Amino acid sequence: MFLSRWPVRRTIALTTLAICGVACQQGTAPRDVDAGPPPPEPILPSPAASTETASFPEWADRLPKTAPTVKPGSRVWATVPQRGTEMASVGIYTVEGIYDGQLSLSDKMGQGVSGVPPAVVHLAGKTGKLAEGAIVLCYAFTLPGALARIAELEGGKEIQVRYDWAGITKKTAIYHAEPPREGVVPLAFVGFPKAGTTSRGLLIALSDTHGWVQTSSGHIEVHEGSALVALPLPQSTLKAGAAVRAYAWATGYRAGVITKELEPGLRYQVKLEGNMAERDYFFSSLIPSR
Repeated sequence: MFLSRWPVRRTIALTTLAICGVACQQGTAPRDVDAGPPPPEPILPSPAASTETASFPEWADRLPKTAPTVKPGSRVWATVPQRGTEMASVGIYTVEGIYDGQLSLSDKMGQGVSGVPPAVVHLAGKTGKLAEGAIVLCYAFTLPGALARIAELEGGKEIQVRYDWAGITKKTAIYHAEPPREGVVPLAFVGFPKAGTTSRGLLIALSDTHGWVQTSSGHIEVHEGSALVALPLPQSTLKAGAAVRAYAWATGYRAGVITKELEPGLRYQVKLEGNMAERDYFFSSLIPSR
């Protein structure tokens, strides 16, 4: 089971705020500098007392029991459930320690999460020789585990990428970037059956028989491994007239043809099969037609 994602330092800070709030509600006025020594500091809960065991979704309980494959200090991808929902967040963390076969992690801001099963923790890939225009698997607080295209790459500065946000191309700095992963392997985008079509999601864990996939909505679904299919990576360049399969969360993949390049290398207008109207797609939602 995962433990509370709230780090001890945040718990202590919130406890302190709560104590101060009670004092203010009771009419305690600020002390004058000459009013004598300050009152003793409140007794705060110990780290052990401030950590609670939380209840998490069924998919987390079904994860395979595997031994850790990373070491303290390693930079990793990890998937952490959101309390009380079937959703989860994918992010980049540093391994702080391994206790009873589970991992304690911290993010860029120093916020910690403990009790993380090794099955959802994977060594982060190396940045490698990236270049402007390259397609990458990247992470930022507002862009967790997404495909984007490098917009700016300059030594000593944060990498900037262009990505899709609800049909709008945006630009942001990211914390981590690596070449996309291919195949039915953790941190690769894979296809899975959904409502009679093929949908797409990020594979976060894999056993001998099943795969755990984060869908476009952020939910985690468990599928038989035999039902998962490897998806080809988006092409670096696409031109009008190219046959593609276009993905949307409501319809899955649909066959179509590119009719216009709206933003070079980023966004395209696609005519889908049948009588559906043309619509625009970001490059990460387009893969070559079979």
